[in-house]
Amino acid sequence: MTDAPRLKRAAQIASSSAADLPCVGHWTPARCQRDCGGRIFTVTQEADGGEAEGARALAGALLNNDTLMYFSIGSNAIGVEGAKSMATAVEKNKALKLVDLSENDLGAEGCMLMAKAATQNTTLTTLDLERNEIGRAHV
Repeated sequence: MTDAPRLKRAAQIASSSAADLPCVGHWTPARCQRDCGGRIFTVTQEADGGEAEGARALAGALLNNDTLMYFSIGSNAIGVEGAKSMATAVEKNKALKLVDLSENDLGAEGCMLMAKAATQNTTLTTLDLERNEIGRAHV
């Protein structure tokens, strides 16, 4: 069962202004602003595939967001197609410091896309791609 609407909703939230942006499971802007100033965004929920559409929506939101510094969508099964969209966003977003795409079924191709994008981003300090099954040949 896929849950693309959940990631699409997350994309709507991520494209909000900093004053409206909830994070880290807060999902209420007032608490988020109090706790972290709208700089952290986390959507983690085990999914079983089909999340590329939601990842595309999130990537679009990241392209226009200059507030987020920490972005985590681990365990969402975005796959290679989702990685393609996220790579463009990570390359162009100059506010991000940490991106967590662990356990997203990226495979070697998706991880390579993300690694290449990270080299083009001067503010990114951490890119978490663990548990994406890249295989021994690509280690």
